[in-house]
Amino acid sequence: MKSFYLKWGLSLCGVLLIVSVYYHHQYGTAVGLVTENTKVDNNRNAPEVFYRHIPIENNVFYNLRTLRLADNSNQYDEANLLDAMQRNCTFSSTLNSSNWVRLPDGRVESIDKYKSRKKSEFMKLKANPTKKSEVRPTVKAFDQNAPANPTGRVKDPKEEINFEANFAEVARERERCNKLGNDNILNIPEVQEEMKQTEYKIPNLVHFIWFSCNPFRIDHYMAVMGALRYQRPRLVLFHTDCEPHGDYWEALKRIAGNKLRVVKRSPPEKIWGLDIKVVEHHADVVRLELMLEVGGMYMDTDSIILNNLDKFRKEDIVLGQETTDAVANGIILSSRNSWFLHRWFWEYKYFRDDIWGHNSVLVPWGIWKYFPDTIHIESNTFCRPNWGELNLLYYDLMDWSKSYVMHLYSRFMASYDGTRERPLKELAVLNTTFGEVARHVIFGDKEVRDITNWIVTCDVKEILYSARP
Repeated sequence: MKSFYLKWGLSLCGVLLIVSVYYHHQYGTAVGLVTENTKVDNNRNAPEVFYRHIPIENNVFYNLRTLRLADNSNQYDEANLLDAMQRNCTFSSTLNSSNWVRLPDGRVESIDKYKSRKKSEFMKLKANPTKKSEVRPTVKAFDQNAPANPTGRVKDPKEEINFEANFAEVARERERCNKLGNDNILNIPEVQEEMKQTEYKIPNLVHFIWFSCNPFRIDHYMAVMGALRYQRPRLVLFHTDCEPHGDYWEALKRIAGNKLRVVKRSPPEKIWGLDIKVVEHHADVVRLELMLEVGGMYMDTDSIILNNLDKFRKEDIVLGQETTDAVANGIILSSRNSWFLHRWFWEYKYFRDDIWGHNSVLVPWGIWKYFPDTIHIESNTFCRPNWGELNLLYYDLMDWSKSYVMHLYSRFMASYDGTRERPLKELAVLNTTFGEVARHVIFGDKEVRDITNWIVTCDVKEILYSARP
């Protein structure tokens, strides 16, 4: 008798195993499916279904058949469907007007109506966070006739500067970097070729500096993409001691291809024998050293090129006026032989690491006031709106049609925009200056995107790649 029950039990286990394998093959999950009869509102023109809840796990290969509420049904459970689309973008493209979505309250909705409703809800929530001006405002021009006192900004305006001494100081830092295994930009063929061109004083090379290991956010992506799309440089040089990471960085590398060159560069320790300890001052010094080595266009990683800058490349050096008593160093266009650039670097002999921004924005303003004929200053088209006008950027819709470069001041973004970083889907519809600028550089125009099919933004890299220049 025991032998009979043993054989019967083994046979039953075999049958269950076969059934388990069958269900796994059919539905992409293990056994344990829960079923229940579920009536559907026939007034919604949807068929009655036999509801099958299918648990979704991280390692499951999804397909629409797996997610159906029942065999031969075009209905899908909303929670499972959204989860699947988040993991695999192909689901959005496989849905069509014959599909239906079962909502948590048991109602069903056609996929077209569902997407339209989701779009409307998202637009209402995210597109217009603030009330706008009736007429697009513009930045107020600075009064260039106002009294200006550069006293104290420049150590000694009558002091003679030595170009060769400047170059020697830069060469000492280059030698230190070489010993650390850094890359030498002077050995890059595209850099060598660009330095030989004679049509423009300022080479068509765009520089970014990135010290320390951090994720690459969408505002960083915008900065480099603005350079690629509108300036079209011979090369974008990304100077860093730790290559960034994240979807936006991976998308950028794929789009930029051989136009992007990651250059290994260690932060400086000294300038003219003086210690540099403040993080921001490391980048302040390196940007001037890069200009003295090869020249080009330096951009902060939140400075966005909106229009081509070639009209300025015939100048010796170009800076933007940030306030009535400061210029910005987040955007520098310069030839390596600019007198103003050399004077600026020379003033670092009196570097004050304990005074934030003194040598970076106050000193060059002073040099400009003492020697106005040695530099081209853009007062309204670079770095405007400034840090005191960010309501125009994050709250309003300003007229930025004449702007060449805009600084996002991302360190203040959370205070003004309510978040450190907006998702791409929000920027696609955001009705502010920031939203328009984002679309201008990411997609190539400022128009609001149609997000009807963006039920979830599941693959940022593919969306960005499809919008490449």
